[in-house]
Amino acid sequence: MSKLKIIWHDKFSPGSFTKLQSMTVQFCEDLIKIFQVNMLSRFQSLESLVVDDCGSLEEMFELQGQEVMETRALTQLKKLFMRRLPNLKRVWNKDPRGTFSLQNLQEIEVVDCESLKNLFPTSVAKSLQQLVNLRICRCGIEEVINQEEGAKEDVRFVFPKLTLLKLRMLKKLKWFYQGVHTLEWPLLKTLEVSGSNEIQIFASKNIRIQEPNEQSQLETSIQPLFLVEKVGFPSLETLAILNMENLKITWHDKLAEDSFFKLQSLFVKDCENLVDIFKSNILTRFQSLEGIYVSNCGSLQEVFELQSHDVRERHAVTAIPVKILKLQRLPKMKHVWNKDPQGIFSFQNLRKISVLECESLKSLFPASVARWLMQLEDLRIENCGVEEIVSREDVAEAAARFVFPKLTLLLLRKMPKLKWFCRGVHISEWPLLKQLEMTGCDQIERFASKFLSFQETVEQILVEPSIQQPLFMVQEGAFPNLEDLRLGRNHNMKGIELAHFLEEVCFCKLKVLSVIDYLAISNWSGFLKRLHNIEKLVLTGSSQEEIFPYELFDEEKHDRILPQLRELELLNQPLLTCLWKEDTQPSLILHNLENLKVSQCGELKILVPSSMSFQNLTNLEILKCHGLINLITFSTAKSLVQLKKMSVSECDKITKVVVGEGGEASEVITFTQLTYLKLDSLPKLASFCFGSYSFELPSLEEVIVRQCPEMKIFSRGALGTPKLKRVLATQEDEWHWKADLNTTIHWLWEGNL
Repeated sequence: MSKLKIIWHDKFSPGSFTKLQSMTVQFCEDLIKIFQVNMLSRFQSLESLVVDDCGSLEEMFELQGQEVMETRALTQLKKLFMRRLPNLKRVWNKDPRGTFSLQNLQEIEVVDCESLKNLFPTSVAKSLQQLVNLRICRCGIEEVINQEEGAKEDVRFVFPKLTLLKLRMLKKLKWFYQGVHTLEWPLLKTLEVSGSNEIQIFASKNIRIQEPNEQSQLETSIQPLFLVEKVGFPSLETLAILNMENLKITWHDKLAEDSFFKLQSLFVKDCENLVDIFKSNILTRFQSLEGIYVSNCGSLQEVFELQSHDVRERHAVTAIPVKILKLQRLPKMKHVWNKDPQGIFSFQNLRKISVLECESLKSLFPASVARWLMQLEDLRIENCGVEEIVSREDVAEAAARFVFPKLTLLLLRKMPKLKWFCRGVHISEWPLLKQLEMTGCDQIERFASKFLSFQETVEQILVEPSIQQPLFMVQEGAFPNLEDLRLGRNHNMKGIELAHFLEEVCFCKLKVLSVIDYLAISNWSGFLKRLHNIEKLVLTGSSQEEIFPYELFDEEKHDRILPQLRELELLNQPLLTCLWKEDTQPSLILHNLENLKVSQCGELKILVPSSMSFQNLTNLEILKCHGLINLITFSTAKSLVQLKKMSVSECDKITKVVVGEGGEASEVITFTQLTYLKLDSLPKLASFCFGSYSFELPSLEEVIVRQCPEMKIFSRGALGTPKLKRVLATQEDEWHWKADLNTTIHWLWEGNL
């Protein structure tokens, strides 16, 4: 209705619109107002009013002119939405006191009304006894409630049912209500304030801010959004403070007695000038706080600011209930705790800690905090300047003991300055740790050492500083439940005695091992023999020429090596020529292998010997192995009875996938379970196999043959693919099918794309 200028005219029959319950006005570009004063008394049943995308609308309710005596007008209104009204200046063009009341209004949403300066006149705000949700986003609002002329001091506003208040991206917002007032919202559970750069949020009085000037320091006084001595938050559970660039202090000294006791989650994000989050004098107030999430605060130096005099004043240790602490992208944060809170607070309830991209952070825990982390389950530190995880003031004291009885995951990633877990002699215990990753920690030379063996070298380290303390000092059997270990990209770990390491530090339940870059593993055979329970082995960037050396097969018990291995990934192995040599005797190594991935092994000439059997293999993926001319022999292919997916991509020299060994041309190769076959970017591939072998592929449904310019035919022998009805030739192309697989591939080769 782009030309509509007025909705209602003066004269209607007496009963018109009295039963109207829902009204929506959208895309009426020339409309200036919604209701005139003489119409309001008719809408006794209206419950929902939605007005969107009316570019010329200036006001919702025109109240000037004749007086309205019907106080029942709009009394049933429960929902009021006003969105994308760029010229809306007023909801009411004057205070409707004595005209009507909105005592049943439950939900208000105001979005993208940049000309709107305030939302409620005082009398309307006082009538909102049923209001549950209030959301204001991207508006020109300076104050939520407009202060009427001649208003008395200490006005009282009560919102007894309000549970959600969101004030988003209100860049001109100065205060909730100008002047001294009392706010009560006993049921408010969620509060979000974001993008309001003119305000400080919580304070007990007007705040004096010093701003630099060319001649002197100018001091200005600003009223906070909420005067906290007069505003209580007794039921608040979630508080989000976002995009507040000028916010310098989260909480000021005085808070209403019942405020924040039920706060469970605190989110602070993109507050560029904020220096700290909690001061010790208010920390005890947060008796229900379980989650702290802080990110993108460029000036933040610490999360918990503890005063030294608190140690003298306190006699009992206060347990802080926080369970989750997530700190991300805080470039100037030097400490999480600026002092060791020993004797003041304990953080014994922490369960999950994540610290990401905090390059100024030198250590994470003071010693007393680390000693009380009995509930910690998940610890992740990534891309930080951390040199030690636990800091100790007196490293010369007797060996410290740190026990993490419930920790199951420890991730240390991309920390080039990390030297040790804790400086000096100590013991750490990890009885339930299941997953451990240490990658990109360039200063680490030794991963772990038994406490006794390290203690013997303490004096030598003091005399000869070049001897590096290990990351962990542990007792025998220190990692009894570790299942997943990932090591690599640690430039100073040029060699690692993994066989000795596995013997010294118990990894009896290890199931997944990933060794990445720069780790030259000595005594490789001894290392493999100790991986009794390994189910997945990932080797990246190592210097091995063969994965299973000859000496492994020179023993009667070689079939017991890697008996549980299900997945093997060999990635970026520049020197690898084979998994094992052709002339070694048949072996049951890899007998239970289900997934094999080989990628970027440029010198690989032979995948496996012709005698190799893969009777349990279900997935085979080969990528960028430019030394391979063919993939597997006829006898190995016959063993692939469980194979479901095969992918061969970007191998420049490969001419055949299956190659014969002589005398088997009349035999049939059956891939009973194969459903997916991909042959991609193989410039010399002529066909799937060499010779006139017959293939039965009863389950094959999806074939991709892409950028194989020499491939004229799939195979020359009989070919059975009863379920296959399509072949994909390019990423953007549709599927193709011409009678059968051989005919389709030949048709594609002829250039019919």
